[in-house]
Amino acid sequence: MLHRKVIKTDEPNVRYAQFGSAGTPSATVAILIPVYKHSVLLTEAVDAALAQEAPFNIAVVIVDDGCPYPETAQVGQAYALAHENVYYLRKPNGGLSSARNYGIEFALRTFGDLEAIYFLDADNRITSTAIHVLMDYMRRNDGVDWIYPNIDKFGIEWNGNYTAQYSRLLHVTFDNICEAGSLVSRSILDAGVRFDESMKSGFEDWEFWLQAISHGFKGANYPFFGFEYRQRAESMLRDSNRTRESILGYIKDKHKKLFSTDTLLQWEHEEAPRYGAFGRGSNLVDLFTDPLIEHDKRELEEFVRTFWSSRAEPETFGVPPFWLWMFPVHRDALKGLGLLHNVLWLGERLSQAYHFVAIRFERDKDKLGVEIHPLEEGQGLAKRPLAWMTSLGIVQQCAEDTSDDWVRSLRGAHPAPKIVELVVRGPFSAEDIQRTALSATNSLLATLGALRDSGYQNGPAKRWIWRSPYLPERSKYFQLLRHAVGAAPVMPRLAKADGPLRVGMLLPIATFGGVEKVAYAAARVLKRAGCEVHLYVFGQPVYNRIAENDEVFDSINFLADDYPLWGGPNTFSGHDILMGHDENARAEQVLGFLSGLDVVINNQLAPANAIFGELRRRGVKVVNYVHVLDNSEMGRPAGHPYLTLAYEHIYDAVLTCSRDMAEWLHGMGVPMAKLLHIPNAPGYPMETEEVRVLSATRMQERDGRLRAISWAASTVRKASSAFLPLPAPCSGVVSSSTGASSDPT
Repeated sequence: MLHRKVIKTDEPNVRYAQFGSAGTPSATVAILIPVYKHSVLLTEAVDAALAQEAPFNIAVVIVDDGCPYPETAQVGQAYALAHENVYYLRKPNGGLSSARNYGIEFALRTFGDLEAIYFLDADNRITSTAIHVLMDYMRRNDGVDWIYPNIDKFGIEWNGNYTAQYSRLLHVTFDNICEAGSLVSRSILDAGVRFDESMKSGFEDWEFWLQAISHGFKGANYPFFGFEYRQRAESMLRDSNRTRESILGYIKDKHKKLFSTDTLLQWEHEEAPRYGAFGRGSNLVDLFTDPLIEHDKRELEEFVRTFWSSRAEPETFGVPPFWLWMFPVHRDALKGLGLLHNVLWLGERLSQAYHFVAIRFERDKDKLGVEIHPLEEGQGLAKRPLAWMTSLGIVQQCAEDTSDDWVRSLRGAHPAPKIVELVVRGPFSAEDIQRTALSATNSLLATLGALRDSGYQNGPAKRWIWRSPYLPERSKYFQLLRHAVGAAPVMPRLAKADGPLRVGMLLPIATFGGVEKVAYAAARVLKRAGCEVHLYVFGQPVYNRIAENDEVFDSINFLADDYPLWGGPNTFSGHDILMGHDENARAEQVLGFLSGLDVVINNQLAPANAIFGELRRRGVKVVNYVHVLDNSEMGRPAGHPYLTLAYEHIYDAVLTCSRDMAEWLHGMGVPMAKLLHIPNAPGYPMETEEVRVLSATRMQERDGRLRAISWAASTVRKASSAFLPLPAPCSGVVSSSTGASSDPT
C-alpha cells in the first residue's frame, strides 16, 4: 500500500510532499525547476525530468517563486503527490536567482548523496538520456566542474554550435557561452557559488559562471546533450539585451580581477596562444603568448591538422594569429638582453601593416636599440634575415594559393611581398648572430609546404557540422583581449605567480642626461629592493648602455613609433597638453605597451600623462618625477612642473630632486602628502667612513644645508673608475635651459 508522508520545514510558505517510505531521501542528481507564470509549460519540463533514464536516483525540485496563478501551485502539488521523487516548494516572489538559490539550499540540505544539480527552466526541455550521459562525462573527466549544451531552439528555430574547448577568456570577454540549463557539480555549490539575487534584469546565469571561474572551476561543452530551448518572440533574454551595457558594468565592477589584463593574458597564454614559433625542431611548434612561461608544444602534423580544422570550423578549432620563424639561439639572445617581449610586440604590430616582418641582428657593444625599415617597391633586403614573422591571414592565403611564386620570392634579393625590416642592435655575440643550418626563410617555406601538401586540406567553405556558428573564430581571441583591456597590441608579458612588484621607468630618451641619471639610480635602488624593473623608451629607440645598469632592467622596451614628445591641442597655463581621447595620445597603443605593470614612474615624458588616468583606474600606481623648472625663451617659468599641476589628480606620488621644487609644487596646490623629496647623493657607492663624515658635516650646519660639494668632488677623483660620476646638485628651482629632459642636474 502506498503511504503518504507530508513533511513541513521550519521555513514559512515552504512545503513538499513525499510518497513512499519514511527513509532518508536519496538523489545523485537534483533537477531544479524554478517556475513563475509558466503554469502549463511547467508540465513539459517536469515530464521531461521524470522521463530520465539513469542507473541512479534523480530528484525533481519545483520551486514556485510566488507565482500569482493558482494553476502553477495546482500543477506543482499534483506532481509532488503523484511522484515520490518530485518535491514542490513555494516561496515569496524574489526573482529567478532567488528561486534557484532556494532550490539549491533545499537540495544540499535534503540529499546527502547529491553529486550535481541540473538547472532546467520551466519552459525548456531535455531528452530522456541527458542526465545519464552528462554524469558519465563528468565522472570520466577530472577538472570538469560543469557541463553546458549546444543551443537547439524550438518555437523560433535556431541551432547554435558551442562545441569548442572551454575558454575562460572567451566566457569573460565575449558573452555568456553557458546556458543556465547545465549540469553543475556539487563542489561548485559547496564553495558557496550562488546566483546574485540583486540581478533581476537578466544575465544572472553569466554572473553565476563568473563566480565559479573566480573559485578556480572550469566548464566543458558536451555536444550530444539533448537540451531543447524554447524561443518566443519576446523573452527575458531579449529584455536583458536592451540593458546589456548597464548589467555588464555591474558584472565587471563585481569581478574586477577576472577582467584585469594580467588575468586575461594568462588565459590567452593557456587557451588561445597568440604566437606560433617554428624553429625548435623541424617537427615541433611552440605555442605561447609569453615565451618565457611554460607553454604548449605541438608536433607539426598535429598542428597542420588543427590548421585545416580551423578552416572548416573556425569557432571550434584555432591556431595562433601570429607566426614566428626564429631559432632558439636567437630567441635566447633576445631574452638575454631583455628584448624578447618587445620584439614580439613590435613584430605583431608590424605584421598587421605588412605581409612579412624580416628580423635581423646587428652587433653594437655600446647600444641597445631597434630600427624599422619599410622596403619600398623594388627595394631589396639589406641582409638575409635571421627570423620572419607574419599574420595568420597571410599564411592562409599562401596555403590556399595554387601558386607559391609570390612567397618563394622571399629567397630572392627583391621579394614580391610587402616587407618591413626590424633591425635589433645590441652586444650580440658571434654565436647569437650566426645562421643555423636551416635558415629562417627555408623554415618558413617548409612550413607553408607542409600546409599546402597536407592530406587534411579540405575545400573552401565546407563546414563539418550542421549547427550554425555563434562563437567568434578561435584564432581571433586576441581581438577579444584587446577589446576587453582597451589596448592594441598588448605586451605579451605575463605576471609571475607571487612575483615581485613590477615597476616601469618611462623615459623620452635613454642617453645619460640629468633625468636619465636619476631614473637609472632609482632603478638600481628598486632592483636592490627586490622589484622587477622595466625600462620604456618612447622617443628615439636607442638605449646607451651603462655597465652599472647591465643587471638592473628585467626588460628594455622601445615604442619605436612616431610618438610626439611634447604638444597637444589643449592648453594649461600656457602649455600644450594631450587628453586621453586625443588621437596623438595613442591611448590603445600606449596602454598595450605598458601592460603588465604595478607601478609606473614617469620621468618627464609629457604625452604619457594623457593615459595615466586610465592606468590608475586599472590599479596601477602612478608616480611622477619632476626634475627642474625651465625658463622659456622669453624668461617665463615653464616646463614639466606646470604639467605636474595639470595632471596632479592622477598621480599617487610626485618625486622631486630638490626641496625647493617640493615647496614650489606645494605652494602651487600639490598636497604635501603626495610630495616626496629625494635628496641628491653621489652616483657611486660610499664607504662607511665617508658616510660618517658627511653626517657629521651636516649636523654642524645650523641652517640644515649640506655643504659638502668640494669634499665630494675630491672624493670622486679618488673613487674607482668603475663608479659613476657625481651628478651636480640642484642648486635652485630655475634652470636656464629651455630643454626638458637632459639637463645634467
